[in-house]
Formats: sequence, structure tokens, C-alpha cells
Amino acid sequence: MPEKTNVATRAGAILLAFTCAACSTAPRFESSLSMNDLLVAPAAMEAGLLDPAALARLSPGAARAAYRIGPHDELTLTVWGPKDIWGDITAQGGQATQVTPVHDDGAIVLPLVRRVNVAGLTVPEALEKVTAAYRADVRAPFQVDGKVTQFRSQAILLDGAFAKPGISYLSPELGTIGEAVASAGGLNESADPARGILVRAGKRYAIDYAAAQSGHNDVHDILLRPGDRLFFPSRASGTFYVFGEVVTQGSFPLPPTGMTLMQALAAAKGPQMVTADMQSIYLVRAAQEPVVIYKLTLAQIMGNRDLPVAAGDRIFVPPTGLTNWDRTLQQILPGFGATIVTYKVVNP
Repeated sequence: MPEKTNVATRAGAILLAFTCAACSTAPRFESSLSMNDLLVAPAAMEAGLLDPAALARLSPGAARAAYRIGPHDELTLTVWGPKDIWGDITAQGGQATQVTPVHDDGAIVLPLVRRVNVAGLTVPEALEKVTAAYRADVRAPFQVDGKVTQFRSQAILLDGAFAKPGISYLSPELGTIGEAVASAGGLNESADPARGILVRAGKRYAIDYAAAQSGHNDVHDILLRPGDRLFFPSRASGTFYVFGEVVTQGSFPLPPTGMTLMQALAAAKGPQMVTADMQSIYLVRAAQEPVVIYKLTLAQIMGNRDLPVAAGDRIFVPPTGLTNWDRTLQQILPGFGATIVTYKVVNP
């Protein structure tokens, strides 16, 4: 067990917060919840999640609700009419195929007729309305057929540990959580499927997708709505930071299997062999109270004192000549108007 040799510090935490890389947040999507809101401690997260039992599901074998066309969808329509009319605008002998987007106002633009508003309509309803527009404006018999060829109006966000995260769009083939996961190539290897979160209208629902995969629940059949955000966290414990005389400074993810101090230094491509002080390598555990600082030599780390790294740990490799941690704190902290109260160094 490590031996405590000095006292503990909040002032040290100020220094550590200064050296920490800035935390990033995920893009916001129909919700004020950031990535940090989702990645909270498991106990707090579970306490704040709602039971998804009341959310609508797609029953096996049941017919899906008809898709409703919206702005930014794309329609491909084929219109048959009198050859003398269509001969002026097409070389297809009286048959014309038109690819048209649905504009922001919900209307589509087609030859010879006024703008036709199709937002909120099913495909059969839209075809009937377009047919009626041709008959009314051109005063000739027409037949219209077509379908939605690009679904872009009902966006959802697949966030977190997906193989292909990002924005997807609801369609007749993508309407449930299970279909959304499949459309993103599944979850990646580090995903924790048991801790999924569905964010809808500011509310968070617990999505245990692992149980769904084993047949113990039916959350994969939950019907999605436009604006939904589906998030799966990684099993990785979080992030640690390496600073000082190393080849690559910065933040690094903790893998699901964990990591030791030696492996963490290797992730930073090791200490600078010429300028680093191999006798004073510090591991600062800032995520606990009081803050604990472990001081080790490179020989100890390579030997039998290789400590496990925890989420939020800061690893500092000082340059030669700055082996006195007291002096380092004294020199840096006054610049921020802080006063050293106490601190604790642990020598394993």
C-alpha cells in the first residue's frame, strides 16, 4: 500500500484543472442535453432515467403507419399525358419522369402546373393531388405515379458508440430503435448496450439494448419520432491526461480493459529521454477528495509499482531540475491568485 507522507490540497486541484484539456460536448439535437449530461455517473444517470415501457412499439406483424412526406424529402414522379403536350417538354413520347425536392414550404414544382403542396400527405395522397393539379391546370387527362426516393425530413441523431454515428432519417424501412442501430452498422466494440439513452422532448429513457438482444425486453421495437436522440456510451472508463516531458501530450481514452501507468506513458509515446526527470513522475488523482499525488520513478513504474490509471488522472513528467513538487506548486499557483493550503504526496 502507498505510504502517505504529506497533507492534501485543493490548491493542487486548481493547477490540475488548469492543465486539463477543455471538455467537449456533443452537438445538440432537439434537446438541451449535452454529451456531459449523458455521461454522468451510473448511479445518478439511472436515477434520472424514465422507464420506456409506455413508449409506443411496432408490434410484430403489424402494418406500419403510412409515411408522411415533409420538407427536404425527394420525390420521383412519372406523369403520363397527351403526347402533343408532353412532346414540347420531353423526348419520351408522352411520358415524363421528374425528380423534385420538397421545398421548405412543403411544395413541389412540376412542369405545366402550379406549385403543389404535399407536406403531411402520404404518397398515394400526394399522387392524387398532383393528378388533380394537372387535370385542373392543363385540362387534359393525366396519370401520375411515383414514390419518395430520398427521405430527409424526419431526422434523428444516433450519438455515441455507434459504428457510424450521425444524423439518420426516418423512413418506411427505418422506424424503430433496432432498425436505427442496424442502419448505423450496429454498435462498436466499446459500446455498453445496456446503458443506452433515448432523449425525447427533454426526457431521458433507459434503453437496455443488451437485454433486447438476448430477448428479455422489446426496446428494439420502440418507434422513433423526428428529433429523437439515441445515445450509447462507451464501456471505456473515461479520459486521462499526460503532460510535461513526453513525446505526445494530451488526453487519452481509457479502454474498457483498463490501463496501467506504464501503458499510459506508452500511449504518450514515452518520456523525453534527454529532458525528462525519470526520478519524479507524478500521477495526480484529481477525481477524489482529497486530491492524491503519487510520486514514482521510472524504475518503479517499470518494476513492481505500476499503478492502475483511473478516469480523470493527470500524469505529469517534469523536466530535469524540477523534481521538487513543493517548489513547482509555489511557482505556478501564485500566478492564478491561489494559495497553497495543503497537499499530499504519496510515495509507493
